[in-house]
Amino acid sequence: MKKIFTAILALFFVVSIGFGQNGITWISAGVKAGFGTSFLFNMPSFNDPDVTYKFFTPSYTYGAKLAFSFNQGAMGFQLEYNNSAWGQNFTVNDGTNITTHSASYSTMGFGLIFKAVSLGGFYFELGPQYNLVRSASLDGNSIRQNSVDQYTSAVIGLGFMPLFGKKVELSIGLRGIVSLGNINSVDAFSIYSSSPNFSKYTNNNTTSIMLVPMVDFTYVFAMMGRASCGKFRIMRNR
Repeated sequence: MKKIFTAILALFFVVSIGFGQNGITWISAGVKAGFGTSFLFNMPSFNDPDVTYKFFTPSYTYGAKLAFSFNQGAMGFQLEYNNSAWGQNFTVNDGTNITTHSASYSTMGFGLIFKAVSLGGFYFELGPQYNLVRSASLDGNSIRQNSVDQYTSAVIGLGFMPLFGKKVELSIGLRGIVSLGNINSVDAFSIYSSSPNFSKYTNNNTTSIMLVPMVDFTYVFAMMGRASCGKFRIMRNR
């Protein structure tokens, strides 16, 4: 894992310097947080009349970032660290009773996100995120042994920057995070319930989908550009 993150950091510098050769690359750090909903999508259970998905499951994400922006801040890459909690609330009708269940996951994510900003202050972001599963539970009982240890997700977002200054930036938008592949090591939705109805759901992937409004505060603390001698130099943003 250390080699992976070293390679990501190296890519950051190479790409940022390459795009910033004709100008200045802005270096910034920031914090972000969001609260919204999430889904654990499994097609057979979704189509089962005995299973009812709750379309609001309280979910959140928060973290920090290190970003490199160029072309006067119009585009750039950011390395993110995020902590997230998400899951799925649902009910099951076993023919006699209707029971309520809640599957919950906690993850730690590392993202490499490309961000583009228009002249009007609207932004678009896209990139991969590598996730480590910290915990998984059903109705408060651990199902960690049935989840994968790690997975990759796709991040996509858009929004508006009401504050886009020389030193301080504020972004408000909507972010979607979708897992690529099955989040469970057991290919069955049956791990979420002891109901016999779930025995028919074997060999079906479960995908996590998270949708959260985000607030992002960024401070630009340094600039990187070419000095008169031709070498690249990092300068403090005054």
